[in-house]
Amino acid sequence: MSKATFDLIASSYPLLEQIIFGSALSRSRKLFAGRVTEGNNILLIGEGNGRFLLEIVKQTSSASFTVVDSSAKMLAAAARRIETIDRCARIELIHADILEWKSPAAHFDRIVTHFFLDLFTPDQISRIVEKISRLATKDTLWINIDFTSAGQRLRQRLLMWAQYRFFRIAAGIEAPRLFDSLPYIRQAGWEILERRSLESGWISAHLMCKVRLF
Repeated sequence: MSKATFDLIASSYPLLEQIIFGSALSRSRKLFAGRVTEGNNILLIGEGNGRFLLEIVKQTSSASFTVVDSSAKMLAAAARRIETIDRCARIELIHADILEWKSPAAHFDRIVTHFFLDLFTPDQISRIVEKISRLATKDTLWINIDFTSAGQRLRQRLLMWAQYRFFRIAAGIEAPRLFDSLPYIRQAGWEILERRSLESGWISAHLMCKVRLF
């Protein structure tokens, strides 16, 4: 897995997101926020600069949060964002590649990946999904939000084309385009409890749980 990182664009990312996508990504992150805050041990993977983290920390007084991101500058931005709240002791920020992180198995009852899996190739997606499955308990809820390729309009296709070329240069991602992560998620034993979408289906949010065998 390549050492992709958003360090070079960490300071400008919020502005870039707002210019290109407006409020769509911000609104999508809130779709299952209520289910996230029901958890006790919450894992955010690829959280970035902490905007979602700040919002959910404000909504729960007892949960513990672990944030894993490969960008040191994104994590520094997240640390600055949450330093004014009185719940920082419950938040652990970890600078690591998710696949290399030495993490406790079967520990987290909420796992969140917002616009994360769509940065990777099929092989990388498969390995990340397997890692997430090992981190989950039998009762874990996983919230995944990503772009989808189905039914994209011309403007959306052009934005995706430009986005992947930009991130390959600026962040070092390997994926040349969007790959569907759902087949790998289902293969790893997850089932979709609820699906919501924005922007005519361009953005999809999935609330998922592990398939119960008995």
